[in-house]
Amino acid sequence: MTYDEYSKSLTEALSNPDTALTSVSPLLEELKKDLDGLETLRKDVEAKDARIRDLQDTNLKLFLSQTSPVKKDEDEVTKEQKAVDEFFSDFNK
Repeated sequence: MTYDEYSKSLTEALSNPDTALTSVSPLLEELKKDLDGLETLRKDVEAKDARIRDLQDTNLKLFLSQTSPVKKDEDEVTKEQKAVDEFFSDFNK
């Protein structure tokens, strides 16, 4: 029900106090149905928000793993260091 429908039903129930009890009962049933639906939607949104956060974290980790520099092997590092050392030793001669 919409706000206007609730307002109209309440106004009718209050305008005739003799039949108020019988006219409020269907209104309460509709209100319960609407509030149950609202609670279900809230739980769905919370679950989807949690899933979105998890996916964002996963995407960030994947992105960082793809863009991080590749580690060189120790052999390559020692070869490069030897080449630099030889260059400077030749330069100092």
